[in-house]
Amino acid sequence: MTQEKVLARFLDTLKDFGIEYMVTGSIASIRYGRPRLTHDMDIVLVFKTEQVEKLLKELGGDFSPDIDTIREMVKSAGMFEIMHSRTGLKIDCWNLTDTEYEKESFGRRKKLNFAETQAYFSTPEDIILSKLLWQKKGASEKHLEDIKGILEVQVKLDRRYMQKWAEKLGVLEIWENLKK
Repeated sequence: MTQEKVLARFLDTLKDFGIEYMVTGSIASIRYGRPRLTHDMDIVLVFKTEQVEKLLKELGGDFSPDIDTIREMVKSAGMFEIMHSRTGLKIDCWNLTDTEYEKESFGRRKKLNFAETQAYFSTPEDIILSKLLWQKKGASEKHLEDIKGILEVQVKLDRRYMQKWAEKLGVLEIWENLKK
């Protein structure tokens, strides 16, 4: 089973349970930019503790979740991992935080065709901004290469939105250097 099909299966299950989500990270970078290998998939979720049990039951044998860790992370608005049993592929699930930027970013998500389904993806602008934030936390060529790939492929970007949030998020200097 391919990475895309594993993710599509997981996303379809989220949809069935009415759990809002947004694909972000490397998968979204690849969607908007240059292809590259990635070993995990990142998703931002909005769901409640009471949805966890039903979701995990539905995912059943296809995925190997650590139920106690997931319960704890949902309560603390943290991150949890879920592994696909047969392939070992990992999905990192991040709970949507209550910050102004994350709420606005989530509200801007786009529904796109993906692996024979439709899925909500972070916008290319927000992928760039989140990669700038990760770069600020710990320098990695991977984040900068993903940003460059998106800038090369995407011709229409909302530069004013990106400028505004780059300033507010404290990543303006990195952004300005990349634009050169």
